[in-house]
Amino acid sequence: MKKFLVGGAVRDTLMGGIPKDKDYVVVGSTPEEMVSLGFSQVGADFPVFLHPETGEEYALARVERKVGIGYQGFACEFSPDVTLEDDLFRRDLTINAIAFDEETGQYIDPYGGIADIKAGVLRHVSKHFEEDPLRVLRVCRFAARYGFKVHPETMMMMRRVVATEDFASLSDERIYAEFMKAMGEEQSSQFIKVLNDASGIGYAFGVSEHDARSILVKHVEIDEFNDAETKLLFLLFDITPTGRKNFEKKFKLPANFKMLLEKTAMFEESYSLALEGFLSSIHKEQIVENLLMMFKGMDIVRRPFILKTFLEVMTNYHHRECFSYFVSECAAAVRKALKEATIPDGVVGSKIRDFMNDVTLATITVYVDENVY
Repeated sequence: MKKFLVGGAVRDTLMGGIPKDKDYVVVGSTPEEMVSLGFSQVGADFPVFLHPETGEEYALARVERKVGIGYQGFACEFSPDVTLEDDLFRRDLTINAIAFDEETGQYIDPYGGIADIKAGVLRHVSKHFEEDPLRVLRVCRFAARYGFKVHPETMMMMRRVVATEDFASLSDERIYAEFMKAMGEEQSSQFIKVLNDASGIGYAFGVSEHDARSILVKHVEIDEFNDAETKLLFLLFDITPTGRKNFEKKFKLPANFKMLLEKTAMFEESYSLALEGFLSSIHKEQIVENLLMMFKGMDIVRRPFILKTFLEVMTNYHHRECFSYFVSECAAAVRKALKEATIPDGVVGSKIRDFMNDVTLATITVYVDENVY
């Protein structure tokens, strides 16, 4: 029985990072021996065990055989005769197929992963790469994380996979999970670029070729955002209404994100018209009219996060930071005025709403008159 550190822990260490988790592969052992040593098995049919003290994962060396459709269509085969090299051969990329012997301090790198790390290349280990469709999205995500280039032969494989029933069988939940992981990376734009190179944007997002091009056009700018949801919002808000509906239906979006997407798409034109008036400085009524529409539609008092996120997206889309600041400050003035407003005696029911609308309109008008010239 011999253990080796494998996977992300080895890769990240070689790249100068600090591993979050440690995973081990065990050669020359059996489930019975692992249990007798105090390990607890995770799942009845999968040879993964948790260390009794550290909780770290120890997996018996195994090989996999394709038996069905999708990323779950594999039969797992393990025995004491499976070698470390056999186990590493089943992995997706060479950078993930490196092992480390903690006893000797030696790396075991049968497929050139260390050289690929140094060269900044994402390369498949073997032809078996094509058997798991989820690997297409994982490669795109690794490109976003590390900024590595995809090896030409690997890209050819990815394009073939995208055209298969296997890729079409990926669950929407898994695709969305990969989206959000990729949007959390500093170079999220690389996820979109590589996915486009693999001809996978349309299917993965569930949109038409026209909408896929719209997403691609904006992809470089998403790295300006810090928040994963805002990045995705920026990519999607100006695709066709049909495309947005298809995306919402396909991925069962969280309620807040769905609302942000709808509001951003709905009020982009109002922002544009207000900006037009702002730049001309002679159409103040155009600014007032559209700000009023935006503020009422976004419920800026009870849900200020909508306008905040909306302005982040608009700033990067229209490249007018000064105007977005203007809108934000105007909204702050409206909130202050509404908070300080005293409802006159006799104003009840729907008249209260009318009174608040009048306060909002008056505040916007004054703010525009004082700040646009």
